[in-house]
Amino acid sequence: FMQWDTSITYAQSIPWGASFSVELSQRHNKSHIPPPVHDRPWATNLTISLTVTVPSFKDWGPYGPNDVGIKQAKKSKERAYWELHSAINANLLAATNQYWELVRTARRVEVAAQTVKNLEEIATNLQKMLDAGRATKYEQVQVASELARVKALEQDAWSAYLVASNNLRSLLDYNHEVVLVPHKYTKRMFASFPHSVSDAVQVAMEGNPDLRTSQTDLELAEINLKFEENQ
Repeated sequence: FMQWDTSITYAQSIPWGASFSVELSQRHNKSHIPPPVHDRPWATNLTISLTVTVPSFKDWGPYGPNDVGIKQAKKSKERAYWELHSAINANLLAATNQYWELVRTARRVEVAAQTVKNLEEIATNLQKMLDAGRATKYEQVQVASELARVKALEQDAWSAYLVASNNLRSLLDYNHEVVLVPHKYTKRMFASFPHSVSDAVQVAMEGNPDLRTSQTDLELAEINLKFEENQ
């Protein structure tokens, strides 16, 4: 007596969560003993099954495996959006801070240059007074010493100004030969703020990319938690 079994199975998942399969199996019996009339050497069986997850059970609904992946992808896209704006804001803040550093060093140069000019005028007048016998050599030495000190400060101020200009130029990606000069900054310094502080804080909090990124991370974590609970 001999027996052969063969089978072919096809399975398919349906996008809305169900799945079905078709199995065709066949058995062949061979015997040397003459069989009764009703016995058949071949037996064929066709099985079709459809599996549908019931909504009240696990692995179904808005946090099932078919939907949660879409939710995760949307949140990842949203997070990337806010990360981009966070990077933009960081660059804008760095450029703004560096601009006002340039203004600060420019003011130092102005003050130092004006001080040098004033001391040079004093030194000129003192020389005339010394020639007329109305001043002493000691006074002339004191003014000359102060003038030399202030000129050194002016050079330091110019060096700091060039460093600030180079830093801002690098942020703005300008040509390396460019020296930036702040223009009409005094008007910006003393301009009144057009919005109330409370309104500005509210808008900043609602649109803060760092806060929105953290909020997106929290929402993504909640999606993952609900997905695991649904398994």
